Amino acid sequence: MERFGHAADGAQYRRGPGCWRHPAGFYPTGENGLWHGGVHFDEGTAAAFDQSSVRCIADGEVIAYRIDERYPVSEFTDEIPLVKRAPFSTGFVLVKHSLQPPPLKNADGTIVEGQTPPSLTLYSLYMHLLDWTGYQAQADLPRPAFWETKRYTVNTQHDGLSVRAGPSKHTTKLSELSKGAEITIGETEGEFSKLVSLISGTAQPALSADDEGQLPGYVSTNLLKPHSEPAEYGRVIVLDSGLPIKAGDLIGHPGLYQNHDSAAQRMVHVELFSCDDVPAFIARSRAWASRLPDDQKTLLKIYKGASKLITHRDDINAESPPKLDDDGTQIGVDLIIPQSLLDGLPASRKIQAKDGADDTMHWWRLDGLFADADGNPIDGWLAEQELITTRHSPWEWEGFECLEDADPPISGFVYYLNAALRLSDDEKASYQGAIDQADKGPVRSRLYDIVDTNRDGKMTSQEIQVALEKPCHAQSISQLVTRHESEWFWNAARWDELDELMGHRSDDPNQDWAEEKNRIKTLSWWGDIAGRYSISADGKAWHFQPLALVGKFSTVARARPTISEGRITFDAEGNNIPTSPFFSRVVHWPGNDLSGVTLGRGYDMGSRTEIEIYAHMTSAGIAHDQATKIAQAHGKKGIIAQQFVRENKASIGQITPEQEILLFNIIYPNYVDRAISNYDHWTSSEPDRAEWSALDQVIRDVLVDFVYQGFTQGPNPMKAGMRNDKAELIRYIENTPAIRQYEPGRNRARYLRNY
Repeated sequence: MERFGHAADGAQYRRGPGCWRHPAGFYPTGENGLWHGGVHFDEGTAAAFDQSSVRCIADGEVIAYRIDERYPVSEFTDEIPLVKRAPFSTGFVLVKHSLQPPPLKNADGTIVEGQTPPSLTLYSLYMHLLDWTGYQAQADLPRPAFWETKRYTVNTQHDGLSVRAGPSKHTTKLSELSKGAEITIGETEGEFSKLVSLISGTAQPALSADDEGQLPGYVSTNLLKPHSEPAEYGRVIVLDSGLPIKAGDLIGHPGLYQNHDSAAQRMVHVELFSCDDVPAFIARSRAWASRLPDDQKTLLKIYKGASKLITHRDDINAESPPKLDDDGTQIGVDLIIPQSLLDGLPASRKIQAKDGADDTMHWWRLDGLFADADGNPIDGWLAEQELITTRHSPWEWEGFECLEDADPPISGFVYYLNAALRLSDDEKASYQGAIDQADKGPVRSRLYDIVDTNRDGKMTSQEIQVALEKPCHAQSISQLVTRHESEWFWNAARWDELDELMGHRSDDPNQDWAEEKNRIKTLSWWGDIAGRYSISADGKAWHFQPLALVGKFSTVARARPTISEGRITFDAEGNNIPTSPFFSRVVHWPGNDLSGVTLGRGYDMGSRTEIEIYAHMTSAGIAHDQATKIAQAHGKKGIIAQQFVRENKASIGQITPEQEILLFNIIYPNYVDRAISNYDHWTSSEPDRAEWSALDQVIRDVLVDFVYQGFTQGPNPMKAGMRNDKAELIRYIENTPAIRQYEPGRNRARYLRNY
């Protein structure tokens, strides 16, 4: 199975209710009643997620993308001004993934031969991304690694760059390119690359192109700064072969989108779908799960009417645990909880009590998750009981339902208008068939069971939004796997069915509706990819609620998380020994005026916002309550940070070793980006520097570690590694007192010698 999980890791019960407050972009229907195969991250979700960039949700390969050079604009009629210009991003990235249960193992740990687990091809879509103009306006904004490097800048310190007759500095000098000149290059031979063209700048003496339009000569690759950009603008780029991408890698940045009746805002639409036979895969997966060991059962299911929550009292603690016959309230909903949430609770909220001579009963204090039979929220202590609660593997797909829905846009839209009392009697009579079609469709029939709280036989978008703020209802909706024609598949006939309702005729057109249809067509991309990478030709696919699926399988991937990169930094920033003064799985204060409250391996909250901290904590699998408490440390430094630690350390409790690793994996890539920027800043004018990508990994690791520790204000740390010489970097570390003093704990020189 490919690795799942990143910032939007998804389990709705890990977030506060606010994470579902996206007014138009919920799954599987939108505010206007139309099919909606994904979820939106916009102003409504900004309090729950870090939305500064868009990251890949799982390991996979990029297979297609489109980036607007400049956002296209729809022109709608308006009062003042007469024309409303509404930009809309068509930019997207499509990533292909593979989902597969773990192999069966023998008693000795070896894999059982001849037994291949079932697999499912998935695609994640990231829609409405930043346009090229946005990147040009923010030169320092990181760019996706899968973009092409089309041009290079001459990056010398003082003089220009020599153009040699051959791929060697000993060959004849043909010309000299000016510093800052932009060029394109061809094949690389050793340390040199073939010069192809001069985009800007000068060559002295001038160079003449050959019959194929290529300039003569070779240039030193190390003295070129690469600039990546999309292969083309405004067109779907389908890659000949997929480019690998990891969970957490940069996809892009949220783009601008404006509907005809709203203000423009930054947003991204995230979708997860498969063109395989999903019901068949789930059936095979369930059969496979029955053969997996019990330690794979990382989900706890609580049943309506079976368990009760024991009301918390001040006298309940590890020495005096709750009892099953204590006062409490019967749970009135079904809910599945991942073990990672339970493990992440503070110590004061989980108790192991002896149940007889040999058995242990696990108790968890859970707030904000359950409701009674009347739908009223209830909090308290839950006991895991044999036969009353059950354990499940994620590969059992417990609670998931597969539904096929073929409703055209007109059915969903007139149903929405009718529920909102916006149809005249004549219109209602005219479209009653379409209303009934939507009303009896499999998706709405199931949503009725969950959402129609006032039992009026109608289901409004407001009722769906209210339901999504309740964990039990949000989970039920998120477990619907629906087969439907993709909204990105252009099917003109289905949209033309709305012409009459919109008052649009060829002899008397509704210009706004014509403009909206043109927007829908412009946004479409499915037809450009259909038939390749197993994308269906008819536009139909099985859709998953993306956050739910990623949250479900990130609990599998997180059973034994590993450090993605930066092991030297991770080891130096703390330890896992509770009695040690350097124990890092609790909030602590490093002890100086510039330091903030710190958690894990160097996660300093002194300069972070509350929203940012909360997003990082929940992304690492830390429960809502604990993450909320931790986030209160935002902006505190020095003595104020010390006081916060003293007053809150016990109530916050520990994070798990797995959460500590995940938190480090989330924040470390940002330090890599900062190190690259710092490296370029201090070394770009040095003639003998190597490009960052050309440095040995161990040298890069040490340079990032310098930045992690705060050595960014002078050139020497970066210059010590710029020649890709480990011996030189070791000498710098051991001969620089300010660096050497940290060697007993950081061991940079030893790390360089050992690799």
